[in-house]
Amino acid sequence: MNKSSGLVKAFDKARLLYENEQYAKAISGFSRIIRKSPQHWSALNYRALSFAKKGDFDHAIADFEKALTLQPQNAEIYSNRALVYHYLGENKLSMDDFNKAAEIEPENGYRYASRAFIKDRQGDLLGALDDYNKAIEIDPEDAISINNKGMVEEKMGYASKAKKSFGMADEIARVTSVLHEKNAATKIAENTLPEKEKSTANEGKKITFNKYFSTIRRIFTEKGELKAFVNFCLRLIKK
Repeated sequence: MNKSSGLVKAFDKARLLYENEQYAKAISGFSRIIRKSPQHWSALNYRALSFAKKGDFDHAIADFEKALTLQPQNAEIYSNRALVYHYLGENKLSMDDFNKAAEIEPENGYRYASRAFIKDRQGDLLGALDDYNKAIEIDPEDAISINNKGMVEEKMGYASKAKKSFGMADEIARVTSVLHEKNAATKIAENTLPEKEKSTANEGKKITFNKYFSTIRRIFTEKGELKAFVNFCLRLIKK
């Protein structure tokens, strides 16, 4: 077995550990790869995510920085680091990374949709609305962005526009016949991203980054749960 094929197998094994949420073992696996191949930016990116999901944010950010040194035009790494910064409350650093990701991939609607979601959470409703419109311009069938745009419009007091957006999103989701609606709705309801709690001694346990990252990524990337998410959001707004 040559070195290249050995690294591929080692990477696939470590990534499988990551996907199975065995983060300590995944870190060990990615670390062995990095020792053998310090230029392996993908191993650095995955090790950073593994560190973050274990709550070791200093090492996570350090690995993201190393990966970006090797891949300075990789939008996904910027986006991943942006989520870590947002979770830590570093809003400017987070937005800088989301901006860079959108700059690198201006034709990728996900870059605008994810940035819009964070702008909404930071209270920048106009900015969020603008980004959702850009995402929808790129992909007019993106029911998630259309639905989330409606949620922003609702917050801004544009009830009729919000109703129209919700209707469009629901219709797209209906037409695309997304699978297992009821089971997925339950799953989304159990894992929907809550507000990050302030770090004070008197408050309860905050959401883990693992749950935070998994939920926000699922909201924007898994079309299979699109219908359930749309309907769940509609139920939240109507309460």
